[in-house]
Amino acid sequence: MNHKKLLGYLPGDLVEPITHDVARVTAREMLAPEKIPHEVLTAQVLKRVFLRWGCVLKEPGDEANPHYKDLVCLTMAAVLHRHGFCDEALTLTALDSVDRLNEHVVLSDTFERNSDAIKALMTSPPTPLVRRPPVAKNVTFWREGDAASVQIGEWFYAIYVHNILGNHEAPIVEIYDFASRQRPEPEDLRQCKAKGQRYDDGVMRIEHHAPYGLRDVPDRARQFQLIASGLPAPSVDHLQPSVGLFVVSDPFALLQDMQHAFGHH
Repeated sequence: MNHKKLLGYLPGDLVEPITHDVARVTAREMLAPEKIPHEVLTAQVLKRVFLRWGCVLKEPGDEANPHYKDLVCLTMAAVLHRHGFCDEALTLTALDSVDRLNEHVVLSDTFERNSDAIKALMTSPPTPLVRRPPVAKNVTFWREGDAASVQIGEWFYAIYVHNILGNHEAPIVEIYDFASRQRPEPEDLRQCKAKGQRYDDGVMRIEHHAPYGLRDVPDRARQFQLIASGLPAPSVDHLQPSVGLFVVSDPFALLQDMQHAFGHH
């Protein structure tokens, strides 16, 4: 059994976005001018990947798709292992997921026949990568005027898409001044102001982000969820002009910026 064969048994609409996220994070963390210890690299990658996919891993079973969580868990563990990483708790859950998926005949007979080999691969020590993994071409399916909720742990935030860069490469987004334990409704955002960014001089300024890698609608991680399309942009009357056009970012940095803006990090 190898990773390519294992991932071929799993849903492509999960393998592709999870691989995209893990590869992007790994490539970014390996950019350091000096090679960092593998355990440090592992911790950094896992922290960002779990921040992104934690919504699915921590949510209760989905009545509409009771096996989605197991599929995500197994796919994450397999993709991370392929990139040289292992989280012990995730791996143990993934092994249980193999049994549950077989019990309910969710995947193919070939998957079931190869279950022992799959488990052997998943529990083998992963081989660290020797070079940065390739990252897929930047593309986004978000559209100008979209408003979306963003879940991080128990908190819900919101972003507004102002426009799209280049040939559908990345959205330019602004963070709403919204933080709640409940997912926002369109009415919550219609009159909501922009959050802005406080600079070192204490001035609150307009802040836009260009998160390259924020791609899919719907988001398979269930973190970014479309709330409405065609809403007016959030008000910025209370903010000073921005210093630049936008901050070049990615979904992982955007999540951390949101937590920092609301003091939730």
